[in-house]
Formats: sequence, C-alpha cells, structure tokens
Amino acid sequence: MRAKSTYRGHGKGAGRVYPVPELNTVTQSTANTEPDLLPDADVTEGLLSEPLQCFALRSIPGGTEHSSVQVKNFRYLGSYNWLDAPHPTILVPGSPDIWRDRPVPFRVPFDEGLQIFDPNGYHMGSSSSSPLLPLFRAVDVVAEDNADTSMDWPSIDIVADRGSLRKLLRWIKHEDSQRLQVSEPSSTTQAGSYPSAKLQDFRIDLQLGGAKTVLMQRWDTRTCQYVTPPNFGCRVNFEKATLTPAPGCELSSDHYRIIQYELEGLQMVVRFEVDACIAPPSTASDSESANDLSDALAGLSLACQTLPPPGPGATVSTSPDNLDSIVKVIHGGTQVPQSSIIEISTRSVKGAHRHNWEETYTQLFLSQTPLHYLAVHERGQFRTITTRPLNMPEFQRIAARDSVQRNFKQLICLLREIQALVTKHGRRGHLSLVCRDGRLEVFERGDGNDIGCLPDSELARFGL
Repeated sequence: MRAKSTYRGHGKGAGRVYPVPELNTVTQSTANTEPDLLPDADVTEGLLSEPLQCFALRSIPGGTEHSSVQVKNFRYLGSYNWLDAPHPTILVPGSPDIWRDRPVPFRVPFDEGLQIFDPNGYHMGSSSSSPLLPLFRAVDVVAEDNADTSMDWPSIDIVADRGSLRKLLRWIKHEDSQRLQVSEPSSTTQAGSYPSAKLQDFRIDLQLGGAKTVLMQRWDTRTCQYVTPPNFGCRVNFEKATLTPAPGCELSSDHYRIIQYELEGLQMVVRFEVDACIAPPSTASDSESANDLSDALAGLSLACQTLPPPGPGATVSTSPDNLDSIVKVIHGGTQVPQSSIIEISTRSVKGAHRHNWEETYTQLFLSQTPLHYLAVHERGQFRTITTRPLNMPEFQRIAARDSVQRNFKQLICLLREIQALVTKHGRRGHLSLVCRDGRLEVFERGDGNDIGCLPDSELARFGL
C-alpha cells in the first residue's frame, strides 16, 4: 500500500500533498511544522540588522560575449527518497516514480490537503540540523555501494539545490531587464522570450565548507500549507493517475538526485527533485525483489522514536561519528540512468499559452534533465501530454539567445563573488543572502548562528 506522502504538490518544488489531518491528531513527524498554527517566519529572522554588502549585477568578462556556457564532466553522485518517519530517514539510492504512459483523455479531481514546499527542510526541521545532511549521507552510501573513491570534496566550489540557483538566476534576469529598460526605454521584449515576473523575496543561508567550498542552504518562511480546490490545480492527482512507485519504494516519497559538473571552471554539486523516470526494461522481472523490499519497509514502525531493523532486503547504514543518529539511511531502490529522468509540468488550457519556456529550459539545464512532459487540462480533464527533450530545436533556440547566455555568465560571476565573500569571513562567519524588494544583500547571522549548519565532523570531508 502506498504511503500517505506519495504525491507532489502543485508546482515544481512544492513537495507532496497529504490528507488533511484533524488538529488534535497531527502525526509526530509533522507536529513541529504544522501550518496555520504558526505565523510565517520573517526572511530576516536571526540576522543582524545591517547588511554587509549589497550585490550589483556585474558585466560579463570581455571576450566571452559570444561563447556559450557549457556543462562539462557531468556525473551522478547519489540519490534518495524520503520516508515519512518521526526521525529523519532516507531510502538510498531510492528511485523516482515510474511513468505509466497512460493514454488521454482522463479526468482527475483538483488537489486538496497539506502541501509540502521543501521536503528536506520539512523532515530535517525537528532535528535543527542542516537540510544538506541527507545529500552527503546519500553520496557516501552510493559511493560505497559503487566502490567509488574518486570524489574530491575539497575541489568543489558550490554545493547547492537547483532551486537556489534558479532564485539567483531570477534576480539576475530581473536586474538585467531593469537595466535594459533604463538604457533602452523603447526596446521591446525579444521575440519568443518572456518578461520577468514579479520577483519574489527569498533567502539562502551560506556556510564555508573548506578552504573554498560554499554550502548554500534553502530557507523558507514556512515549509508547508493547506491547499483547497481549485486554487492549486490538479498536479498531485495527475501524478497519482500517471505514475507508479518503483519496486521497493512504495513507502517513500520525494526522490532527490545529486549530480556534479563543471560550469565555466566552477565545480558544482547540485541537488534537485526528480518527478519521474521512464520504466527500465527490467521492471517487470523485479517483482520478487520489490515484494521483499516492500515487506521490509512495511515493517518500519513510524510511530516510535527509533526504527527497528527492517529485515531482509533493506539495511540501516552506520556512519562515522554516529551521524546516522541525525539522518537514518535505509538501503533500497535502484540507481536509474540520467537519460531516463523526467520533469513534469501541468497547466490549464489558459495557463499553457503563458508557459515560460525560457524558465523551463534553465531549470532543465541546471540539472541536465533530458525530458520535459507538459500535461494540459481543462477543469481537470487532461487531453494532451507533450514530450520535449532538452536537445530539441525549440530548447536549443532558447539556449542560443544572447540574454540567456548573458544571464548564465552573470550567475557564474555572482557565484564567484559570493564565494570570495564567504571565504573572506571564514569558517565561523555564517552569512545569509537575502533578496527583498529586488535588492540582493548579504547579512551576518546573529546569536545561535550555527543552528542548521553542518557539524565539524561532516566538514572533515573538505579537509578541515
């Protein structure tokens, strides 16, 4: 039986939607992040009042105007699914849900329930530990499983979620468009491109991981909320109708993938959520193994503070310095090839005409996701599902736009500027990027600024 935390909420990065609980029967795993009982946190919570620096959009280095930003030396590092347990618990390597290729038309109801914006922050919130910790646990376990000792953590420049990079890109695009309007007030939007939407405020917490590695952690004013139909579309129920859990992953949710690549000399480690994958050829023959893993996972006690041994087919990992006391790791699932992963978008008939394909392209590029599926509905009736590969001509035309390449280069300049600032303030100088009303500033965090940071034992991988 599928766990209650099966399906994603409306919009990318919104997490899963859960049945609406009674207020007096909140489960232990959600009690300390229960929405509507606590006000939204302020984006400057815990920060000193005066910014250290205000960022300005930099011009790209001379001689690079006509070159294209390329991803080099790409490789998969690890992956995991979340388990809905009172203690942060991940299934490694886990597996994405599998695309069923269901024929259209079909109808689904509008979404309703508890929406999780950031599953990593949601599950890690009660431990006061870094939301990046599951990333490192998953990479360690996959490296051990693959007998891979080639990971050179001190060489990494940036460790970040794809969502954080996208927020910085949106700020860059907003500033770039503002500058163009000032310098060329009569200019029009480039054909096929999209004007910047209203820039949302955001915050990203920063920590120095080693001599130069910047750890960028997502920060939200809240991690969840209740949604009521029809305000949040029907993405959750669309996924329920078109996806099936991978063998051994029936009790898990929210699949995350960690990749490494080089971006114009910057060594990047990026985590992102995967919506689905194409069914591997061996899926049909895996039923016996799937049943063994399902039985093992079904034996987990989700009501107690500690998890008993899950039995044959799944094992709880041990970590140095007892780090598994913060995030427990259960072995299960299957590593899937990068070529099989899918990004899903759902839009109403009216919304499909306004879909921002430039935004979609940058999202796919930053995670090298090869496939995008756009499902269009009218009041819950889905009639078209269009598949677009990342290398299709339409996406390549977007990639060739001067504005897109300029913004990627400005992102790289900004990341280098952030890296220099974080390095200057050293290992104990915990900083936060805050974007408010279009201004991107960096602040120091005040008392208790080490809460949510990686522990020293974890930073040892960076050579400290």
